[in-house]
Amino acid sequence: MRAEVADETAGHVYELSNNAVAHARSEHAWLCAQVYRRQQRSRIELVVADAGRGIRESLAGTVFEEPTDSSAIITAAQRRTTSVGRPNHSGIGLASLIAYVSANRGTTHIRSGGSIVEFGTMTQARHTVELSGTIVSCSIHL
Repeated sequence: MRAEVADETAGHVYELSNNAVAHARSEHAWLCAQVYRRQQRSRIELVVADAGRGIRESLAGTVFEEPTDSSAIITAAQRRTTSVGRPNHSGIGLASLIAYVSANRGTTHIRSGGSIVEFGTMTQARHTVELSGTIVSCSIHL
């Protein structure tokens, strides 16, 4: 793996882990990472999950409040969206992650509440099972 990819990926893992504390108010977060090596298309699969309050609830009561889980996920993925009341110093983590993954021909899935949004194709799905917390998964091509 190239050193710059490892450094960039580590920074995004730190940001996602920090989000579990700052936004989700979760005492627990989980990380899973795997490198798949192929001759032509090696990639990193990365998943960070928390058992917090979810994105829609995190944004409730802010100027970014949204009525649905899908719209909350899409809003949270925009630069300068934050639930901590410091828009000049926060709100770039998810947007930066999505941009980085997309620049590396990858996809990012964010699941929170009853919805999942795939960035790269901007597909949305509604699930019948409500999820407590948030799961962010990325596939980064090397």
